[in-house]
Amino acid sequence: MAKSNDLAARAEPFLQRIESLDADRQTEHAGYMARCRTIASDIKQVFQQAKAEGIAVRALRGVVKRRKLERKIAAIPAALDDVDDAAQYDALAEAFGVDTPMGQHAAKEADARRRKAGGEDVRPRSLRQRERDRNKSAAGAEEKAGSEPRADEANLERVGRGEVVDTLVN
Repeated sequence: MAKSNDLAARAEPFLQRIESLDADRQTEHAGYMARCRTIASDIKQVFQQAKAEGIAVRALRGVVKRRKLERKIAAIPAALDDVDDAAQYDALAEAFGVDTPMGQHAAKEADARRRKAGGEDVRPRSLRQRERDRNKSAAGAEEKAGSEPRADEANLERVGRGEVVDTLVN
């Protein structure tokens, strides 16, 4: 019994400090939430003003959400400090088809940097090879598409709708 009383006596100051800090945190959280409610109310008023001006609120919310996501996506590679991690991220993003407008913008920026550096391609060899392979397969698909008729061309002529447009199938 003496051991449990001794343990309780030693733990009591820590318990009191933790409970005191938790109470402080709850107070801060309440103040933070009050400020958040005020900001949320302001945002709601701006959406109401936009609606009064004839702007579709759902569309505007969608644009806001998209821009927020684009900023988050842009922050992912920026957070990679290691050059090897960044190169692997780029390779994986390309391999899994992360072809977004921001990715296209980043590619344009990389091309501009490459031209500024004297035209030297600074990408990893695997990325350069993948681009060469993709260009070869696209050229082959164009040749193939030009020499063979479309499989559904007869059906299109039979129903008489629209013009025949050749498309590339990857």
